[in-house]
Amino acid sequence: MGSAKRANMNMMRVWGGGVYESDLFYELADEYGIMIWQDFMFACSLYPATKEFLDSVSDEVITQVRRIQHHPSIALWAGNNENEQGLAGWWKPHLPQYDADYRALYIGTIGKILSTEDTTRPYAPSSPSNGLQDIKDNYTSSNPEDSRYGDIHYYNDGSRLWDWTTFWSPKFASEYGFQSYPSLETLHSAFDDKDLVYPLAPNVQHHQHHPGGDQTIDKQIEQANMKSCQIIIPYSSANS
Repeated sequence: MGSAKRANMNMMRVWGGGVYESDLFYELADEYGIMIWQDFMFACSLYPATKEFLDSVSDEVITQVRRIQHHPSIALWAGNNENEQGLAGWWKPHLPQYDADYRALYIGTIGKILSTEDTTRPYAPSSPSNGLQDIKDNYTSSNPEDSRYGDIHYYNDGSRLWDWTTFWSPKFASEYGFQSYPSLETLHSAFDDKDLVYPLAPNVQHHQHHPGGDQTIDKQIEQANMKSCQIIIPYSSANS
């Protein structure tokens, strides 16, 4: 959180594939003036809508909302990460039951709880989504990442990263980033120096779980090196 403050960030997203953060996290967000986009912990998967499961979800959501809703840093609740997007394209065959279960969980359960537990903040059933436009599509849009509405997830790290004309111009990008390696400190906790000489040793490559991830990083480095040759670095000295 301190790093985010020093970088002049004003918002962070607690991702639905992670964990509910500690009380200290939200206290520091309050103190530093950093807004929090808070996902509930559902991500990239189909979930059941049985009574037992929804009862468990209700307990979880009520517990977490009552724990952190008093923090002024909480700016928005989001029901899940990319599950509406999954309905729109990932999961084939697309069965009508998927849509029904989705609405039962994120609208009929989480949305209903928030309508009584916290009416002071907006609720997005999914991220990305088309925001209020999603209501017209009964919360399951055929294109939940329409850049004209709501939020998008932006990953274009295979493009010309130094060319701003390749960047999208969405209403809001709630997720974005590059392929990268951990810090050297983290790498050294698991690997010897000899393993980290490029190209990386097989045991290091084994930990790269993104298809084509190392190749993408290679391309980024190549682009950065080419661009650095075009940058004139100003020089000054006591005698100039």
